[in-house]
Amino acid sequence: MAHKEREAAAKAKRERERRRSHRNKLILRTTLIVLAVTAAVLVPMRLLNRPGRHVESQGRDHIPVGTSHTVQYNSDPPTSGPHYDPSARPGIYDEPIPDGYLVHSLEHGYVIISYNVEGMPEQEAESTVARLAKIAEDERLWKLIVVPRPGMEHRIALTAWQRIDTMGQVDARRIRRFISAWRDRGPERTAY
Repeated sequence: MAHKEREAAAKAKRERERRRSHRNKLILRTTLIVLAVTAAVLVPMRLLNRPGRHVESQGRDHIPVGTSHTVQYNSDPPTSGPHYDPSARPGIYDEPIPDGYLVHSLEHGYVIISYNVEGMPEQEAESTVARLAKIAEDERLWKLIVVPRPGMEHRIALTAWQRIDTMGQVDARRIRRFISAWRDRGPERTAY
């Protein structure tokens, strides 16, 4: 009888282990499904919640300085496309910079804050430029350019590689959010 009891106990133990193993596999499978569904929902939401709008790439061709190109940029200011070999340096500029230099900076992960204060009262124009400069300085000017863009449709345009956001007045929070999302995310990583 002791033999039958040991056999029954061993059989019961194997059954418990089989059920535990089955339960663990079910928990693991359920956890993986929940994680996959969560990732499938949250990742696109996170990408959709990124500031600005996506602009299709027009390539990364380098062209000699002064050379014209046949590609018409698909945004104003441009967010990609043919550009000169040297890039524009970070800073706050009083004069426009040719697109060929700015696009190269975008390729290096810069964010460019372009502004058009044409037609504004002088005091309002100076205030706008000063507020944009302050934001850039607060960000240590790292991979940032503030530059005038006369003739631009919008008062302010934020650009990064294949991203653009436009606004009619300075929105510091929105500008900082754009910088945070897109600075140093260009296709060609550089230290400067």
